Parts: sequence; C-alpha cells; structure tokens
Amino acid sequence: MLNLFLKGGILMYPILLCSIIAFGIIMERFIYFALLKKQKIIPRLIYIKELIAKGNLQNAAKEASMHKHPLIRELGDYIYNKHRRNVIEKGLYQIGQQELRTAERYLPILATVANITPLLGLLGTVIGMIKAFMVVQTMGNKVNASLLAGGIWEAMLTTAFGLSVAIPTLIFYNYFVTKSNNYACALENYLNEILNLLEKQGFFEN
Repeated sequence: MLNLFLKGGILMYPILLCSIIAFGIIMERFIYFALLKKQKIIPRLIYIKELIAKGNLQNAAKEASMHKHPLIRELGDYIYNKHRRNVIEKGLYQIGQQELRTAERYLPILATVANITPLLGLLGTVIGMIKAFMVVQTMGNKVNASLLAGGIWEAMLTTAFGLSVAIPTLIFYNYFVTKSNNYACALENYLNEILNLLEKQGFFEN
C-alpha cells in the first residue's frame, strides 16, 4: 500500500490530509451524538409534556429546571414565570438554533472533503497522464504498450485514492445531516406540542 501511495505522486499527500481530517470529524460527531443520547433530551420533553397534559405545571417546571440541557432549563424557567407565547417562542427558538448549529458543527468541512478529494484525485491523474504521454513522445518509435500501460495505471492511483476517501466521507456526511435534522425536528415538534398544551390551559399572559 505504501508503495502504491508513493507512486501516486505529490497530490496523494493532500488526499491523505483530507482523509485524516474526515476521520477526525467523523469520530468527533459519533462521540457528540452518543453524549447527546445520554442526556435523554427527547424523553425528558415527552415526560414534561405528559405532566403538563395532566395539569401538573409545578412538577413539569421542576423537572425541566433540573435538567442539564439549556433548552429544557429555559423551558422550566418559562413555566415558572408566565410570559406571552411569542416571548417564550422567541427565547426557545434562539436556544434551539444554537443547539442545531452545535449538532451540525464541522459538517460543512466534511462536505468539502467529500467534494474536493475526487477532484484532487482527478487532477493527479491528469498530471500523471500528461507526464506519461510526454515520455511517450520523447521515446518516439521505441515506446511499447507495457511502458504506456505502466504510466497510465500509476497516473490513475490518485483518482482511486481520492474516491476511496470521498465515498465513505459522503456517506457519513449524509448520515450526520439526517441525524441533525431528525433531532431538530423532534425538538421543534415536542416544544410546539408543549406550548399548545399550555395555551389550552390558559397559561400564557395576554
């Protein structure tokens, strides 16, 4: 493998750097979502919603205020202290946007890696092909098929390596984008359901 890497040319090094960056981001995002799952944010929102549906606002506010997540704590503060619905929605929206940005952190870099590594590979192949045909031109009638084939397969190594980095990177990028979107949608849906329940119970200020 090392021999193939060295034969690929100078552009193998930026492709290698991209693979290291992608691997680091993928590992970091797996850890983030694992820790996010341990916080049990959605289950706690469901429990708070059930308490509100039963009219038990004090316990709902207490459960929310005791949670580590800032969005749920803010919800608890709002239940303790009445406000107009638009004020509460604005406050929760701002925290929710910050949460979404955290969930999507580094994903644009992952997308960039997925996009540029095939291009780097293609550029390396084009440069290698140019060099191969320059050698063919220099040798004139002395060139043979094996020499030409050897130059071509070496030139195509960067494309192969670029694609081998881009394909899994793109798969993980789409996976994390889907997880982020699902998380954001779940937060929005449960918060809206909680606010609707509070409105039905005449909780908000006029």
